[in-house]
Amino acid sequence: MTEPTAKPMGALLPGIVDSQTGVTVSPAPLMTASASLDLTTLPARIDDETMALLREISTAVLPMPVSCDDEHFSRCMKSLDILPRRADDTGGPLRLKLYKRKLGGFENGALSYLVDKGLERFQFFPSIKECLDLLRAFPNRDRDMGRRGHAKHLIEREQQHRLHDTILALQGREFSQTEIDALPAAWKRIAAEKMLLWAWPDGRFTVRRNIDAMDADEAEAERDRVRTMMDEWADIRAAQAASDDQREKAA
Repeated sequence: MTEPTAKPMGALLPGIVDSQTGVTVSPAPLMTASASLDLTTLPARIDDETMALLREISTAVLPMPVSCDDEHFSRCMKSLDILPRRADDTGGPLRLKLYKRKLGGFENGALSYLVDKGLERFQFFPSIKECLDLLRAFPNRDRDMGRRGHAKHLIEREQQHRLHDTILALQGREFSQTEIDALPAAWKRIAAEKMLLWAWPDGRFTVRRNIDAMDADEAEAERDRVRTMMDEWADIRAAQAASDDQREKAA
């Protein structure tokens, strides 16, 4: 008696197994740290590590959607065909055309995902509606765009929190010059508008001390320092004007 020959997995599941190598094809992109980050459960304040992941999401280049090719679609349908059919399911070429019309706009990876998850979930060959319901869980461009926008919103929200914290710290004059130099340029300009920093003509920013919180001697010394600073500003502006004149003459 001849024993039945076992069929290779590629023959049984052509939609998710490469017939040339026999290696299972990944039905979806590998998950990175940013891809697996749940944006809906993040705390009100976000640390630097998570901010880096959010920036990765917000700047990700979204691939243009490409519809699955006919060969891959046929392979995936054959893979699902190992499932038993319902009593009223007669199959046939017309049915396959309807499935192609409704599902053919999805990319190859989405159809492989349908096979991979469908064989686990479906008891019978799935209806078009069951296929579409399952494919909603596959990452697509629209969801990626929404996720990217959500990440940008979270970044902006955290930046506003950090700007607020910075302004409070500057009001308490708690920043060293090194820390001031490290602040984003836009934040320094905002702080200067709030009279917390001096905005120098050459682009520097320095702390603006609160004279009202000083005694009489300290306040007078600070006024002298400010007068000296203004003289420096005048020299800087004069040098800039002379440089501009020279460039105009050279042109």
